[in-house]
Amino acid sequence: MPAKRKPAKKTAPKRKPAPPRAKTRKAPAAARPKTRKTPPPPPRKAAPPRSPAARPDPARIQLDRLVAALLDKKGLAVTSIYVGPMVAYTDYFLVVTGTSARHNQTLSDAVSESERKAGRDKPRTEGYGTGLWIVADAGDVVVHIFDDASRHYYDLERLFPDAERRLYGEDGRVVDLPRAGRPAR
Repeated sequence: MPAKRKPAKKTAPKRKPAPPRAKTRKAPAAARPKTRKTPPPPPRKAAPPRSPAARPDPARIQLDRLVAALLDKKGLAVTSIYVGPMVAYTDYFLVVTGTSARHNQTLSDAVSESERKAGRDKPRTEGYGTGLWIVADAGDVVVHIFDDASRHYYDLERLFPDAERRLYGEDGRVVDLPRAGRPAR
């Protein structure tokens, strides 16, 4: 019997070798054309520091929000007193008059709701049960909610005669006030 032949191995077709690359030499630095570099951009000037009046004051923003909440619930004679330089525990007193104990409690609830919507802690309150004088400590602003007789008896505005005061009208605009004395009715 004749000898069996081994089957031929399958191989990939041979590739042609790549032509040899021409060796390039770099020209000496003096002979190379100079590339034009773009100059770096001028240094940025630092923004001038913003004046304190131009910076948003968190206490002022909170005050404006609370004034709007109190006026929305028909608070009377809403007055802000800037006591920041005189006391260490707050920046503003916000004094407002309600028509009854229930109205004062509603005003206090409006303060709490406004702070909740702004993502702040609920203010600590005192006097909510009686409703004659409710104090809500909201941090930068301490809100005093009085009935008419208590407001005139305690007369908080008189305690800080040199403080900057603002009386807010029903539309939320500031009404000019003298530095001392009771707010206009």
